[in-house]
Parts: sequence; structure tokens; C-alpha cells
Amino acid sequence: MRLKENIYGSPIDDLFASLIGWPFVLAQMQMHASTGGEGKPLYFASTDEMIAEMAEFGSFGAAGSNGNGKGTSTTTLMKNVVESSAA
Repeated sequence: MRLKENIYGSPIDDLFASLIGWPFVLAQMQMHASTGGEGKPLYFASTDEMIAEMAEFGSFGAAGSNGNGKGTSTTTLMKNVVESSAA
């Protein structure tokens, strides 16, 4: 059903869920089949919006980034750590 309806998920997750919580899996599959997937969550629908918002802050997570959008070299960061621990 995941492949047919293009629903995000993992076959391994499906296997464990169906072994452990099979009544819930069957109920969810029945609900999806009876409604045709109407109203299902659109996974990653807000990803582009979030990327645009994060771009306003700079290069978070990029190499040399110190988290505020201003690049700082690793050497500078280490120097600051050493100086602050020596004080």
C-alpha cells in the first residue's frame, strides 16, 4: 500500500509494527483504504518553507559555521576555548 499511495515509510518499520501492533496496522490500512487517503498528511510539505526560513540565518551546519551564520574557523574556535579555560 505504501508504494501504491506513495506514503513515506520503511518496509522494516512495517514488518515490526505488523508483528507487534497488528490490530493498529490493520485498522490504519482499513481506514486509508476506505477514505482513499483523503486528508492524509503530506510529508515534507513544509520543507521548502523551512529551508527558506533557515537561509535567512546563514549557513547553519556548514563547515566552519559557528551557528550564527558567520563562518569561524576551527582554529579560532579552539583558540577561544583554550583562552577561556586559561582565564
